[in-house]
Amino acid sequence: MDEVKRGAEAVVTVSENRVLKERVPKGYRVSALDDFLRSKRTRQEAKLISLAKRAGVPAPLIRHVDPGKGVIEMSHIAGAKLKDVLNNLDASKRIAVCRTIGTQIGRLHSHHIIHGDLTTSNMIL
Repeated sequence: MDEVKRGAEAVVTVSENRVLKERVPKGYRVSALDDFLRSKRTRQEAKLISLAKRAGVPAPLIRHVDPGKGVIEMSHIAGAKLKDVLNNLDASKRIAVCRTIGTQIGRLHSHHIIHGDLTTSNMIL
């Protein structure tokens, strides 16, 4: 069964083997501007995910990008959202996870990649 999540910019459909992220049109924007922004942000996100993966950061594999529709299809990474499990870990495991996060963020930054929305809701353990 697919799980559908709705964020501020996109609808995300998660299945066993893929994640489909679709940036939805914003009715309050002028159509041409909305199309431009959704296309540009879709291309940028797909590029940054690919660059992060090449830098050695665990990231999904980009399978397909349709900037015109604002869609990215990527592989699914199994696990729990860090925000849902971090406080339930024992102290030594929590420290180890946080150190790993710091190492991965450092790897991103050393490759000139800035996440922009780095929260435990956007990390999978």
